[in-house]
Amino acid sequence: MASIIKSNAESSITVDDLALVLEAQCRSPDSLCRETITRHLSMFATSHDNIFQLSHIPKDSKNRLIASLFDTMSLDISRDINFYCLGCLRILSRQKDDMDCLVTTESLHLLLQSAGLVVESDGPLDMSRCRDAPAVVVEALKCLFNIVFQNKLAQSICARNCCLPGILERTKRHTDMSVSWDISYFDMRLMFLVTALVPEIRLLLRKEYKALEYLKDHLEFVISTGNSSRSESDRLDVSNMYNNAIGCTLTDSQCDLVCEILKILFNLTINMSDRDEQLDRNIGELTKLLSCSLLSRGGTVDKTESLHSNVINLLTNIPPEMTRLLLLPVGTEGATEYDGYNTAAIDAILSLLDVKLDNKSSYLESLSPILSVLCEASRCVPPIRKYLKRLILPPLRGEVKSLPEEGDTLRNRIVRLMTNPFVQVKELAADLLFVLCKENVSRLVKYTGYGNAAGMLASRGLLRGGYGSRGTYSDEDSDSSETEEYSQHKDLINPITGRWEQPKPSPCQGMTEDEKEIEAEKLAEMIQKMSRGGIITPMGIGRDGRPVPFLNRAGVPSGSPLAVPSSTGVSVPLGTGSPPVVPMGTGSPPVIPMATGSPVTLRTGSPLLATAGVSPPPPTAAEPPTESQSTRDSTDHHTSPQE
Repeated sequence: MASIIKSNAESSITVDDLALVLEAQCRSPDSLCRETITRHLSMFATSHDNIFQLSHIPKDSKNRLIASLFDTMSLDISRDINFYCLGCLRILSRQKDDMDCLVTTESLHLLLQSAGLVVESDGPLDMSRCRDAPAVVVEALKCLFNIVFQNKLAQSICARNCCLPGILERTKRHTDMSVSWDISYFDMRLMFLVTALVPEIRLLLRKEYKALEYLKDHLEFVISTGNSSRSESDRLDVSNMYNNAIGCTLTDSQCDLVCEILKILFNLTINMSDRDEQLDRNIGELTKLLSCSLLSRGGTVDKTESLHSNVINLLTNIPPEMTRLLLLPVGTEGATEYDGYNTAAIDAILSLLDVKLDNKSSYLESLSPILSVLCEASRCVPPIRKYLKRLILPPLRGEVKSLPEEGDTLRNRIVRLMTNPFVQVKELAADLLFVLCKENVSRLVKYTGYGNAAGMLASRGLLRGGYGSRGTYSDEDSDSSETEEYSQHKDLINPITGRWEQPKPSPCQGMTEDEKEIEAEKLAEMIQKMSRGGIITPMGIGRDGRPVPFLNRAGVPSGSPLAVPSSTGVSVPLGTGSPPVVPMGTGSPPVIPMATGSPVTLRTGSPLLATAGVSPPPPTAAEPPTESQSTRDSTDHHTSPQE
C-alpha cells in the first residue's frame, strides 16, 4: 500500500490502485490519513474530468471502484472525501454501459441522502445539508442526473422513491437562504429529466403533489427577485409587474433556473384533460407570470433568447382562450398600446420570431412553437389577431409590383415559409396567415398569391374558395377598404403569383382556328403521354374542394384520351367545367408548366389559354365566420420541443 501511495504521489492514479486504497480505508478507517485519501480521489477526478468515453477502463475494474466509492461514502468520514467520491461517481456515470453497480436501490438511496432529498420518518426535510455542504449536494444531484439520463431502471426507481417528493418539498422552501441558486437549478434539472422520461408520473405530480402550484410559486419568486437579494423588502410584486407591464433583469443563474422551471411546467401541462376550476385558476396565474417573463431579460442576448423561447414553448400548452392574458393592462407611459391594451408581450414574441426567421438551420424547432402560439391566440382573441394583422399584413400599396415572397418584411418572410420543406412549419405559416385573413380564401390569395396558398387550400378542401370555419372573429376589421395604390393596379394583378404584371400578348394571336386546334391537339397528346408514363396526374377540383384525378372522377377508364372538339378548343370528359390542375409538388401553383415557364389551363368549351397567369376558380358563396363559431382544439400544432 505504501508503494502505491508513493508511486502515485506526483502522477495520476489508476482505477485499480484507487479501488485498492479505498478498500484498505474501508477495512481500517484509521490506517490512512484523510488527506491522503482526498488527494488520491482528487487526482483521479482531475485527470478524468474531461474524459467522456471510458471504454479504456475494464468492466470489472470500473465496478470494483464504484463499489469502493459507495462503501467509502457510507462511512461519512468527511465532507471533502464525500465530495470527491461523488466527483468520481459522476465521471464513471457518464457512459451508458456497465451501470449495474450504480443502479441499485441502495446506491440511489445513498445518492439521494447525499443530495439532501431523503425525508426521515415522515418528518420535515432536513435542510442542514444545503446549508453546511452545498457543494456535496450539487455533486450528488449531478450524479443522479447522469444515472437517470443513461438508465431506464434508474428512471423507474426515481419516479417511485423519494426523489421527486424531496425536490418538491425543497421547492416549497424556495425562500430559504440556505438553498443556493445552484442547488435549485440542479433540483429542477433532475425533476425535468424524470418528468420527460417517465410520462406516467406527470398526472400524479400535478394532482397528488400539487407540483404545478409549487413550481408556479417558485417561478414567481425567482422573477420577482431579479437582480436583488432574496430579502422580501427587495423583491418586486408580480401583480404590480403585470399590471404595469414591468420586466426585470435576471442574472445568468436566475435565467438558467427559470428556464428549467419552464421546461418542467411544459411537461406537466402537455395533456390537461382533467381541467377543473382550480387548475384553470393556476393556469391563469401562470399565464400572467409568462407575460412578465416575456418582458424580462437575461444578462446577455443569448440568455434572453433562451428565456423567451422556453416561455413560448410553454404557451403552446396553455388553453388558447387564456392567451388573452398576454394583452397587459395599459399602465406604463410610452408603452405600445392597441385597442386599449399594452402589447409588450406580443411584441416580445414577434421580436423572437424576427430573430428565428434569420436562423434557417433550426426552423422546425425554433419557429413551430412561435407560429403555433400566434396562430391560436389570433384565432381566439380578436384584439391579438387585429394587432398582428396590422403588423404582418398591412394594407397593400406599391409592394404589389413584387412577388409576395420577395422582400424582408414579416409578410414576405412568412409567405416564404409556406413552401418550406418542413411540413409542420409550412402548415403553421399558412395557418397563421389564413387566420389573420379571418379564414377568407379570397383575402389570403390577395396577400400570398394562389400558387403559395394552393397546398393549404387543397388540404382543407378550399380550392373553390369560400371560408374556413374554425375561428372566432369580430365583425370589425372587414378589410373592405383598399389603398389607392392597390386599386390602381388591382386589375393587372396575377392571382396565381400575387403580383402586378404588364399585359402580355395572347400566344394565340395571329393563329387561324385550324392552327389553334392543331396546337390544342398536340398539348392534349403531351398531357396524355406524361399521364400514362406516371410523370403527372391531371387533376380537377372535386365537390369537396380537394383535387381529384380527372379520369377517376369522371369514371373514364385509365388511358382514355382527352376529348378535343373540332372548333371550341380543348375539353375533357368531366361535365363540370372545372379547370384541370396538375400539382407539381406541395404548395406549387396548380397549373401545368410549359417549356417557356408560362402556365396553361385547359377549360371545357373554351379556347386553349396559355397566358402568364390563370385565375383560380371563383369562390363559392359562403357566410363569414361569426363570434359563436367554435375554436380549434388547443392541441393543434403543438410541439414538445423538450421531448
